[in-house]
Amino acid sequence: MHLRKIFALIFLTVFCLNATAQTIGGRVVNNKGITLEGVSVTLRTSDDRPVAFCNTNEDGTFSIELPQSETAEHLVFSMIGYAKRCIALNNFKPGQDVVLENDAFMLKEVKVKAEKIRRSGDTLTYSVAAFMQKQDRSIADVIAKMPGLSVSPSGQIKYQGKVINKFYIEGADLLGGKYALASENIKANQVKNVQVLEDHQPVKALKKVKFSDQAALNIVLKDDAKNVWQSVVEAGLGASLQGKAQLLRDAQLLEMLFSKSKQSISMYKTNNTGKDIGHETIDYTAAKASLKADNPLIESVTISTPSISDQRYNFNDTHVFATNWLFKTAKDNDLRLQVNGLIDKTNVTGHTRKTYLDAGTTGVSVTEDEALNDKTNEWSAELTYKVNKDNHYFANFAKGYIGFNRSRGEAMLNHAPILQRANRDKKVLSDNFEWIKTLSNNNTLSIKSRFLYNELPSSLLLVNGSTERISQQKIEWDASTGFRHKLLGMYITYNIGAAYKRQKMRLDNFYTSLNATYTQAQVYVMPSLSYISPSLRLNAGLSGELLYRKYGDESKPTFHLEPFVFANYRLTSRWSADMLFSHALSPNAFSSYIEAPVFTNYYSLIQGKAQLNTTTTNMLSNTWKYNDVIRGLFGNLGLSYSRTSNLPLYESVFEDGFYKSRASQHTSHNTSTSISGGIGKSIGWGKASIELNASASNTKYQLLIAKEVVDFTRRDLSTGIAIAYHPWEVFSIEHKSSYNTSARKGNNHTLFNNRQSFLHHWLRLYFLPGKWQMELSNELFQSQDKSISNSFFTDLSVSYRQKRWEATLIYNNVWGTTSLEQTYNANAQQIYLQTRLRPSELLFKLSFSL
Repeated sequence: MHLRKIFALIFLTVFCLNATAQTIGGRVVNNKGITLEGVSVTLRTSDDRPVAFCNTNEDGTFSIELPQSETAEHLVFSMIGYAKRCIALNNFKPGQDVVLENDAFMLKEVKVKAEKIRRSGDTLTYSVAAFMQKQDRSIADVIAKMPGLSVSPSGQIKYQGKVINKFYIEGADLLGGKYALASENIKANQVKNVQVLEDHQPVKALKKVKFSDQAALNIVLKDDAKNVWQSVVEAGLGASLQGKAQLLRDAQLLEMLFSKSKQSISMYKTNNTGKDIGHETIDYTAAKASLKADNPLIESVTISTPSISDQRYNFNDTHVFATNWLFKTAKDNDLRLQVNGLIDKTNVTGHTRKTYLDAGTTGVSVTEDEALNDKTNEWSAELTYKVNKDNHYFANFAKGYIGFNRSRGEAMLNHAPILQRANRDKKVLSDNFEWIKTLSNNNTLSIKSRFLYNELPSSLLLVNGSTERISQQKIEWDASTGFRHKLLGMYITYNIGAAYKRQKMRLDNFYTSLNATYTQAQVYVMPSLSYISPSLRLNAGLSGELLYRKYGDESKPTFHLEPFVFANYRLTSRWSADMLFSHALSPNAFSSYIEAPVFTNYYSLIQGKAQLNTTTTNMLSNTWKYNDVIRGLFGNLGLSYSRTSNLPLYESVFEDGFYKSRASQHTSHNTSTSISGGIGKSIGWGKASIELNASASNTKYQLLIAKEVVDFTRRDLSTGIAIAYHPWEVFSIEHKSSYNTSARKGNNHTLFNNRQSFLHHWLRLYFLPGKWQMELSNELFQSQDKSISNSFFTDLSVSYRQKRWEATLIYNNVWGTTSLEQTYNANAQQIYLQTRLRPSELLFKLSFSL
């Protein structure tokens, strides 16, 4: 019933939107019949006012929309080197060829005002100068102000609400998914344009075969930033001003080169000011390309943290190393080397009260006062060779990772003193290979293979003073081959593949010792089709999979079908829609089959059930996108529905001082519906930009409480607004506000009904006289819970900027706010936390560009 309603809503919306505007299309050629790309096509009124605009695509075609509320008299075609042509709209025949004549002309001295945003086919080009404000340092600061684009605090970039799949610098993929290294370190004044490549397929040989709903970003540098080594040296020293004085530091060394044959970014950064620099080495895109490595079952010694910037409560000592090199061995050939390292020591102190809803009819509360110390040492390396041509693709990604985590703590657990200790190590080796070759008659042959080795030794000190030791290992590989040919205007692809996974675990705790092995093998056949037209792109497939699993004495073969459909429809030059449907079957995690008790933290354990079950997930999503480059208006709306069935339910109790969760005979299903969207608008006066976003979700799930399956509903709502405004040369303002609320309701268990809400505000004022910059940053956290006090923060900085150097004085947490309280909902928990914050701090920094 839910699916029928959603499909009805989708098709009704398509029909309505398709009826709101007139679309005019054709093709532009020169006098020799050669198609012209990048021709400017404008619809104009009788008084010559533009009402719509586009550029021709690679094949010279164009599609331009006349809004329902507008009237137009003529089409104007213009391109440098060709004579402008004007055609009356009532004389234009849909689909006709427009011929432009060569035009010799003399250049005159003119003033050129660049367009803020312009479109050429599927590429949008944002002028950095049109959006950059005087206080912006990195290109990430400017991207965050561009309509349609957003940058999260962790550095992740989204376009129209979806994460980008590539980040190029001058068309080269130097960093893979670790693009925060570039976006947060390349200076804004070194970038000419930021290009968005909509619905980007990174593999050229698959452009008409496999479609994407994600965009890519390309950074276009200014000429003086190319073919030259750039260096930045920065050093900062300071001290805390409350409590025991602590020496502070913040320093970096940075080297960058961007040339046609070689690119490089290398850096060393260190600080103990709470600022997160480790996220610059996070890979935001690896999950889809690689087999997924496991994490240790044992959790690090942690404490719940509030919904504010971690710079407020993070007592860190961090060192980050990174070197990234890309060599262009030929026009379309890349050799890339990446090496990254992180050494971090973090201290967190706080108080929590957790109420476990599933541990009895009234729940069970646990209080913890914790002082934690976490040490992480991790290194990764990747060597990639890639050939990316229209008719030939070859790529091999070899990766290695080694990490060591040691966490220690002292806690009061329900008023009893407890020592905490967890050691978690991780080693990963992987290799991804892919080869695609276009044969005669445009047929294509492909071969893929992936391999992963994962090793996870760990140990944990338990609440009774004993130690648990776990050793986990995994070997996984898969390989497939595919053949593609064209039939009746569509591409048909046949993929045949096989996969194998073997996982081992050795467990030793005061309850038991065991050795467990899980084996999984599968073969699959997946025919799929692809269709492309000027307005529709379609991928559809059906995977038939034979799965064999073995654990202990139990083995189980399973055959299932997994269909998927992806469609992208361009209704008009401004409106487009994506739809995705998938049905997938997933074997339960290896750890869920282990019946012996496994401790995950110092007082919690979990016991599985030796049954080779699977879960199934049906997902349907629909996304609408709107962009009007002339008005600088972007919008997106996403609808999604998912249902996951046959999830194991766990029976939980507090017993002998431990929180025990045991797999029961019951299973459950989760159903989730959500809607999210955003609007971004740029305004010419004062380089103003405004962004509105909102999301809402409704999740239905079950918990097992006192042997009774109880239905729960959780509703989450989040809204936000961001404004940037630079009305005068000497003044700028940036403001963000967000509102979040979460409500949980348990059927026949009103004791567990709860609603939590909070607001979070940021206001930054910049005073920019001459070479001086003064920043007053304010942050307010407001809880709707009247028993919890609000928290207010102010930071102040003063900088003097020259072309080659900059001096900055920073005063953080002016009012000396020392703690923050928050409550929030989890599916099976109610959590109250009180976190110790960093004190008032003073820091002086010098930065030199060489």
